[in-house]
Formats: sequence, structure tokens, C-alpha cells
Amino acid sequence: MTKIRAILLAVGFAGLVVVWGLAWTAKHIERIGSGIAPLKERVFDGFQVITLGTGADRINHNRAGPSIGIALGNELILVDAGAGLVGSMRAAEIPARQPTSIILTSILPENFVGLDDFLMARAQEGATNALHIIGPPGSKKTINRLWKGLEAALDLQTEIMVLQNIIPPTVSEIKESESFTVGSFKLDTINVGQLTANFFAYRVWQKEKSVLVAGRAHDNKRLITFGKDCDFWFQGAHVREALEAAIASGASEATRREARSWIALEDLGALATQMNVRAVALTRLTPPPIFDFQYKRLVGRTFARPVFVAKDGDVFSP
Repeated sequence: MTKIRAILLAVGFAGLVVVWGLAWTAKHIERIGSGIAPLKERVFDGFQVITLGTGADRINHNRAGPSIGIALGNELILVDAGAGLVGSMRAAEIPARQPTSIILTSILPENFVGLDDFLMARAQEGATNALHIIGPPGSKKTINRLWKGLEAALDLQTEIMVLQNIIPPTVSEIKESESFTVGSFKLDTINVGQLTANFFAYRVWQKEKSVLVAGRAHDNKRLITFGKDCDFWFQGAHVREALEAAIASGASEATRREARSWIALEDLGALATQMNVRAVALTRLTPPPIFDFQYKRLVGRTFARPVFVAKDGDVFSP
């Protein structure tokens, strides 16, 4: 009887190993296939915001370049198109053909370097509509130059892959303090730069709810007035304490000059309180946080409402 039991146990154990092996193989195949399988349009639960890329102006393999998606059901617009946008969208199960418009906060390369991959992905997915890019003065010249540099190479790629030709993007420029509509969304804009470049902030409305999205910002007073009583504020920032430590350690004075285009995280809570926003989501943080609670605590000293350190793929409901 002892030998029979041993045989049965061995058979049972072998069966478990086989089942485990088959399950692992199926999961592995599913994971590999998910990287190339066609995606259906993602349907969001009402008015939502997804932080597709939460990195700043420096390459960070843990965070994609800046990009925020604003959605209503299956309708989606993007604010900025930073590095790694296509990969972030794939991870979020959003096909490249789904967004029809990209809104630029500035014409700094950090906000549009992901466009080349994005245009190619749209061709691979069979997008038949032109991408509409909207941005501050200078956007037409900048994007048209980018397109001219990419057009021949993209045409060659589509020919080799037997795809339909990529449709050139259309570009519109907007002025500060302008209001316009994209699909179901109404957008207001303001220039919070006032340095050598325009840095636009956008307040996006869907009925009575609104979100404020900004990257770099220099004019805090204008930002407070513009975002008064909004439901959610998505904002980039630098940590003044870390900046001062870097300068004390020998970083160049250019580091301090660059910081003029960012809100200091230590000031952001007081600004949010004056703005009377319902919640804050931190993006484009310099340096990126080691522990989220450190940055939440900095903002929480002067802001009593929810503070989120956004990660790539996070979804927020205003």
C-alpha cells in the first residue's frame, strides 16, 4: 500500500507541475500577444483624466515623457505628446487611432518628441482621419518642420509595411485667453510663461466640471485666477530644497535659471488653497520622488485636500 500511495502522490505532483506549466505558458503567450494584438477603443467611465506620461524634461526609464489624456466615454484628447507616448498608450490599452487631437502646452521638444512614433502607430492601425494639433504661437512652424523631416522616412516605412499613407497632421494656433471647443470639451487657455517662451495652461470643461492642466509655469498669480474653483489640478513642479542642494554641491547656475519656468513644490500647496481646487495631481516632478509621501507631505503643509503623485497610467475622476 505504501508503494501505491507513493506512486499516486508522484502522479498527482507531476499533474500539478504540468498544470502549472500550461498555465504559465498560457499567461506568457497572453502577455507577449498583448504587445502586438490590435486594441479596441478604450471606453472611460464618464469624464476622466489619465496620466499617460508623468516624466519631466529629462529622460527617465521609469516614467514616459509628459502626456495627459482627457476622456469622456471613448472620446479622448491628449495634452502634450512626450517621449514614449505610444508605449504608454499600449500599456493603458488605448489604440493610437483613438485620440483625434493633441493640445500642446508649449513648443519645447519635451512636449512633442513622441509624435513620430505616434503618427507611425496611427498608420499601422489604419487611422483614416488627420490628427489635429493645437498649440501656442509657433506651433505651425514647429510641427510643419517636424513633419517635413519625417515625411519621406514615414512614407518609406508605410510602403515597406504595405500600409496606407500617413495623413499629415493639421495644426492650429491659439492665443492666450482664448476659448475653443474640441469634441465634447470646452477649453480655456492662458499664458503662464512670461519668459522667452509661451507656456500655456488649459482649463478643460465638461459640463459643470473642469480640470486644470499645466506643465511649466512662471506666473503664479495668473494661474490662481485662471484655475479658481476647478475640480482637479494637474501640475508639474520642481523641489526647491533639492535644487538648492544641487547648487550647493556645484551644479551650474543654469540649473537655477531653468527652475524659473517651474512652480516650486514647496509653494504649490498654498497656491492650490488660494485656487480652492478640490484635488491636486503632481506630474513632471523634478527630481522624481523616491517615496510619494515625501512630496505629498510638502504640499499637504498648506493644502488640506487630496494630493496625488501621479504615475503613468493612473486614472482620475474629477
